[in-house]
Amino acid sequence: MFRLYSKGCEYVMRALAQVGERKNGGCFSVRDICEKAELPEWYTRKIFQSLVRRGLLIGARGPGGGYQFGKPPKKISILAMIQAIDGEDVLEQCVMGPGKCNQRERCALHPIWLKIKASLLKELRASTIEDLLSKKLSPLRLLHAGEEKYRKNLKREDY
Repeated sequence: MFRLYSKGCEYVMRALAQVGERKNGGCFSVRDICEKAELPEWYTRKIFQSLVRRGLLIGARGPGGGYQFGKPPKKISILAMIQAIDGEDVLEQCVMGPGKCNQRERCALHPIWLKIKASLLKELRASTIEDLLSKKLSPLRLLHAGEEKYRKNLKREDY
């Protein structure tokens, strides 16, 4: 089954949506945001390490420690976050399943998937962590945004 992003990405988006405003880019506690979002803390911490390795988050130890953003949230796209967790080629696989098609041997859905993927990538690049923090974006809305834009562009003969 094709998934836009992993459970790990979903958890990170749900967690980051709970961060709220921080003075001077201060730290936020994984424990606090996991409690608010009702997420498993151990798993969320593990996923946050992927974001630290990519420079999207910075971990701070000690009293008052936690995490802070490695860049301004308006400069971190949702696509960059998804790729940090799920890998650079996350949207390159065939929707029919691994090994079903490639650029030379295309499956029946390949032309449709290319249109959907282009719309989806555009939306994921344009949407930022700041949008998530300001509640302009929810993980569910993000999932449906590309789908809605694609449907608007469909012609009757595409069905």
